[in-house]
Amino acid sequence: MVVERETGADALDHFVLRTLATLGPSAPAEIDSVLHLKVQVIRQLLGPLERSGLVRETGSGFELTPEGAEVARTGRTRESGQERRVFHFLHPSMEYLPVSDPKGRVLRDVPPREGWEFDRGVLLACARQSPDWKRERGFPPEVVDLVLSDEGGQPVETPADSALIVDKAQEALCVVALSGDAAGAPVELAAHGVSPRAQFVGPADRPFCVLRGAEAISRGFPQLLQPPAPDAVRAAWSEVAALNALTDHDRAVVRFDGSALVAVLTAEQVLAWVNFATQADRGEQTWLCRVEGADLVVPVRFEPVDPAAATALQTVREIIEMDEQRARAPASVPQLAEELAARTGKQYSPRSLSELAWRIERYALASALAELEDIADADVSVPLR
Repeated sequence: MVVERETGADALDHFVLRTLATLGPSAPAEIDSVLHLKVQVIRQLLGPLERSGLVRETGSGFELTPEGAEVARTGRTRESGQERRVFHFLHPSMEYLPVSDPKGRVLRDVPPREGWEFDRGVLLACARQSPDWKRERGFPPEVVDLVLSDEGGQPVETPADSALIVDKAQEALCVVALSGDAAGAPVELAAHGVSPRAQFVGPADRPFCVLRGAEAISRGFPQLLQPPAPDAVRAAWSEVAALNALTDHDRAVVRFDGSALVAVLTAEQVLAWVNFATQADRGEQTWLCRVEGADLVVPVRFEPVDPAAATALQTVREIIEMDEQRARAPASVPQLAEELAARTGKQYSPRSLSELAWRIERYALASALAELEDIADADVSVPLR
């Protein structure tokens, strides 16, 4: 590949170029009248600059080329060279992937599938794209061309060994984390290599491939963004309900919002399925969704259908927070009574809250709440179902 890198211009070269920018076309003696380096030294400096295309000789001396004027202005120059590079493209879409696997621990060679081929024109087109395009897709910005091209700008069919393009089929066993924004739109896809024993290959916080933005993700892995059919959503909810022993689960309204399986629950359902509701609220419930080439682990969450359901959910959250706070700083029964009144008001009796705490396995708090039953007002009790 042809590689161009921007570097700082040599200090003396930069002085000469800036002097020519100020004086205009000038003879070596005129340049030396400003720099005081001796005419012989000026001539020695002008030679390499001319061969680099930064200055050219005229009848009256030397003048800057457009490239030389740019270097004089910025103090930066571009150096060109040839390097062998490794690039990764998805098959068959031929989308470029910014893969980082320098030690070859994630990708492994596999026999090419039927119809396998690589169009070198795809690589050429990537190399000649704009800096903005390369930055958006993670393509190396310093790679600007293929080494050998014919007059039409296409890769030659029989390049020399030093410029031979070697392509091969590879695959990776990986876990893909797809994150989204508050509206559920995909924001980032991070692929982590794993072993057949489901252990991370390399540091868990360093994915070997990252795609950012819905457009990039949809170009590379469109199957991950395709919503499941309504029948598949209902079937998924039935699987989740069976795993969690949820009774009358068919009464719940469910949908897929692009990033999660969402169940819309009533207050009665929140309290009847309190363990499931608590786990879903904490992001601990998932659904395995099978798509082309991958198994997706999709979070399961729920939404309250009305204020009563929202209150029921908030009560469950308060119980969990109270239990965690008591673990950090144990409180007496009177202190617990004051905290209970401040947190939940008079909607539920201590006995009802004790039963709820017991069902979500907060046993110490359940026992403490039960002790408050004797001091609770009878008219504020609302039994939980």
